[in-house]
Amino acid sequence: MINKKAQTEILTWIVIALTVALFLGLWVYGHGLLTDALTSIGVQSGTNISEAAESTFGQMNDAMANGVAILGFVILFATALSILINNYFIREHPAVLIIHILVTLLAVVVSVYVSNTYANLLTGQPFSSNLIAMKAVSYIMLHLPTWVTVIGIFGAIILAIRIIRTRDEFV
Repeated sequence: MINKKAQTEILTWIVIALTVALFLGLWVYGHGLLTDALTSIGVQSGTNISEAAESTFGQMNDAMANGVAILGFVILFATALSILINNYFIREHPAVLIIHILVTLLAVVVSVYVSNTYANLLTGQPFSSNLIAMKAVSYIMLHLPTWVTVIGIFGAIILAIRIIRTRDEFV
């Protein structure tokens, strides 16, 4: 039985890449809005809420921008690496390679649209500065067709190495 489900991982990676980029960008944007709202309150009932918010949330805002950029890159890199590792452990019929190539071609076409959509989000959106600040994630998203092609080609090479060559190897 051919494991077609494993060959759609590259499409799943495209969805994960877009979701991670948008979620982390919106998270930093929302946290910035929350911090701005809390620091603008001032003194209420003898308590300086602005000072407390600046010493807690303000410090987190600065640290979060760098941490989220690294987190996004690590998630995207790890999922891409997991696709290649999974391709190594697939030991199926040679038809899997043909399916992998067709799914990769479809993924390249889909990634062009996703990459263009991400490029549109970088201009004119309220949270676009947060997306731009995540340089590694933005680089991957703006060059998504290239990344999908490279992952697909290396995945095909790994699949070709592990293809079952004789009838005796079938389980």
